[in-house]
Amino acid sequence: MLTSIVASTLLLAVGQADGASLIAKHEQALREAKSLTVTFTVQHLPAAPEEVTLTFSRPGLIRIESPSILRMTDGNKVWEYDKKSNSYTEFDGGLEEAMDWLKADDVYAWAAFFTKDQFSKVTNVKSGNPRMILGHRVTPVEFTIDARSSKTGTLYIDQALGVARGASIKAARSGDSSELIVLAKEISFGTDALGASDFKFAEPAGAKKVEVSARDMGKWYTDLSEALKVAKASNRLVFIDIGTEW
Repeated sequence: MLTSIVASTLLLAVGQADGASLIAKHEQALREAKSLTVTFTVQHLPAAPEEVTLTFSRPGLIRIESPSILRMTDGNKVWEYDKKSNSYTEFDGGLEEAMDWLKADDVYAWAAFFTKDQFSKVTNVKSGNPRMILGHRVTPVEFTIDARSSKTGTLYIDQALGVARGASIKAARSGDSSELIVLAKEISFGTDALGASDFKFAEPAGAKKVEVSARDMGKWYTDLSEALKVAKASNRLVFIDIGTEW
């Protein structure tokens, strides 16, 4: 019995080490690349999948486009274009101002291209049995992202590329649950950085530029709809301060 317990423990430890080494290899490949282009589908179950394309390039160039929105920075300006309203915002800034985009679960699998220590806080890392995804042999690596919100992730590491071919992210809290599935149709690495001109926003015909001042972004709002409008235009979160008397 003791022998069986020890053997099981050793197998578990080996599995965890394999998963950690696969994540490390994935991160290294992203950090060594000069540019990255991924065309992938994003599916927030049970909704239908949407196709997204991201292009990253050194030193801090980003373009992320979905059916509804385009986000990009050329290192000097940051743009966010809402396709439905045909309107956009423009700010001075670069990678630092665009980092919130990389926190989205949609691009979690490849954010390590820019984000340092992307997986440094994950726990319970373990690798699973190889499988085929979109014609590519992958090894799933499961881990816990945030134990408090029961948020877990799985990277599907392409055995040929050493980089995630996709990801699955699940969360469960207060009886509610969600699952996101991301699958790459195409992944390409560049040995040279791309030109900044490829990341400069070209205003579509009839597009309206939404002006949001620093004062608008810094003040407190008592009208939620107004706050949400400014938050959407400036790509910022809304924090609600609720006061009450008991």
